[in-house]
Amino acid sequence: MGKKKKQVGETSEDRGNHKKVEDKSSKSYDNDTMVFISMSQELKDEGNKLFQKRNLEGALVKYEEALKLLPKYHVDVSYLRSNMAACYM
Repeated sequence: MGKKKKQVGETSEDRGNHKKVEDKSSKSYDNDTMVFISMSQELKDEGNKLFQKRNLEGALVKYEEALKLLPKYHVDVSYLRSNMAACYM
């Protein structure tokens, strides 16, 4: 049998050519770092609740504390900085 021709708009995955590709955007962290990330998420949630109640100074403090717990290039750093900027608006 010959090779199946690629249809218009069809990708290699549609034809069954599945390659296992490691997701390079998700980094693996050690257990201690995961605990800090979890604590940071809790602080961020507390800050969000304070922001909804219009307690902007309290929210800003929570966001700053959460930011200190995260690794430098974690994805939540940008979210926290954005939330902090919203407190100044």
